[in-house]
Amino acid sequence: MEASFCRHLGAMVATPSSLLTKGERTRQRLKASLAELIEAQAYSGIRITDICTAAGISQGAFYRYFLNREAVTTEVLSDFDQFTRDVLYATGRGYTDPYAAFYSTTEIYVAIFRSNPGLMRLLLLGNQEIPSGANILLRQTNEWATRMSKALLKRSPEPDEKQARFTAYALGAMVDQTLSYLYIYRDPNVLNLVDTEAEIVRKLTDLQFRAAFGIEPAEAATAKPERAKQS
Repeated sequence: MEASFCRHLGAMVATPSSLLTKGERTRQRLKASLAELIEAQAYSGIRITDICTAAGISQGAFYRYFLNREAVTTEVLSDFDQFTRDVLYATGRGYTDPYAAFYSTTEIYVAIFRSNPGLMRLLLLGNQEIPSGANILLRQTNEWATRMSKALLKRSPEPDEKQARFTAYALGAMVDQTLSYLYIYRDPNVLNLVDTEAEIVRKLTDLQFRAAFGIEPAEAATAKPERAKQS
């Protein structure tokens, strides 16, 4: 499944003309160009002229679609949030084995983080640069915690809704912070602890599984879980 949001937007721009109006295609080009710039440089240095030049669109045309840089950035981050959630839910749907479900969603989330470090940095850490990003992040976090806590409650012998939600929030924060060290900060102190992306996925999956269920994951240190799903 596609993990790069820039490639996803590029595919939308390339959608046959019969499916998008000229205005819709121009709007998508502006957003795709901004997303690519965010991945290539610091957000603080991106100007509207840079977005327009990358998109091949005049500044006058830009203002027909967006009020300012913050407006287009907010829409890009909102679309990125929706893209992330859609990919995660599609990937994790249908598993009967909870460890396999954890593994599959962690694997694709790691890939999303690796493929979109600029957007992730702006979403997770850019509150001062783009204040609207905080609301998008809270919405994403709350929705994820709700879905995760429901999954935990289904498999808990003694359901405790508050504890399930707290666990979901804590696990999400742990994963985001760890991946930030690896893919945003590129901290050598953390990078030196893992050799491959598969090892990152395995370690994060095992930690989440132990915290969620209080037991060791079955065969966690051997083969990658099968991706077979229910029909």
